[in-house]
Amino acid sequence: MFFELAFSLATAFITPVQKKQPPKNQTIYVKETKEPCTGVAPMQCLQIKGLKDSAWQNLYTNIEGFNYTPGYRYKLLIRVTPVKNPPADGSSLKYTLRKVLEKKKIAEQGTEQTIYVKESKEPCTGVAPMECLQIRDQKDSSWQNLYTSIEGFNYVPGYRYKLLIGITPVKNPPADAPSVKYTLKKVLEKKKIAGANADKGNIWNYISGKRWNVIQIDGKTLTQSGIWLEFDPATGRFHGKGGCNSISGGYKTSGDVISFSAAISTKMACMDTEVMRREAAFLHMISDKTFRYDVADQTLNLYDNNRLVLMFGMQSKEDRK
Repeated sequence: MFFELAFSLATAFITPVQKKQPPKNQTIYVKETKEPCTGVAPMQCLQIKGLKDSAWQNLYTNIEGFNYTPGYRYKLLIRVTPVKNPPADGSSLKYTLRKVLEKKKIAEQGTEQTIYVKESKEPCTGVAPMECLQIRDQKDSSWQNLYTSIEGFNYVPGYRYKLLIGITPVKNPPADAPSVKYTLKKVLEKKKIAGANADKGNIWNYISGKRWNVIQIDGKTLTQSGIWLEFDPATGRFHGKGGCNSISGGYKTSGDVISFSAAISTKMACMDTEVMRREAAFLHMISDKTFRYDVADQTLNLYDNNRLVLMFGMQSKEDRK
């Protein structure tokens, strides 16, 4: 993904090894609107994402040679080059346009979109520190901050919403204001989230009464992964299957946070190397790690820095084989 490439280039450049890192080519999308952001000062940031990214992210610098026109969505081939000894308030990477692969006009009269709104807000910084609604456009994508309001929408904490909204570009917005206006068209779904503002003892009674099958890892949907967990709040232990071996370990919870101890497994060798690889990756992913969690739509969801990284599907213990 785009930001993994950027981060790897940046970290490689500042390591003690002084070997010069070569520029890398990358394909990205640029959104048709900018969003308010704060770098050295409040500003308007381009919204970009890589080909495999689901969420738009702020770009706090420019793309050399790229002439941005609001109202158009772009697909660009760019070159990412490490900057030697960048200033403290400057980017450690330089972005240069190689080629405009696509430029698509987005209707100025506005568009309609279905989005999900999370049951809780998160701290964020626009012009000043604030609390942002958390939104996403797909059920299994990462949550993003919404730095403005949705006109006509009365948000109630503890409920997850599915909304149909209108998105209208704003002409000549001020530097500290959004470049689009969001308007509620229809509330398609409003669902109380277990554990959002509820007693965590009750939610763990629910979680411990089910088997949880892994159905998604890092945005990749898995069919019959063979990986599952069951939790025992009385002992603070979990057990399950990694696809081949039996696995177990400890866990602790505090509010909407769960921390796993190092997971252990039996030492069976399976013929399917992909199953073994996936099992090892899963154990590494949860061992000695802390996640934020919620339960919704019969799924147990684990988040790392507000990004959905693990999704478990609920199965009744009576239905297990």
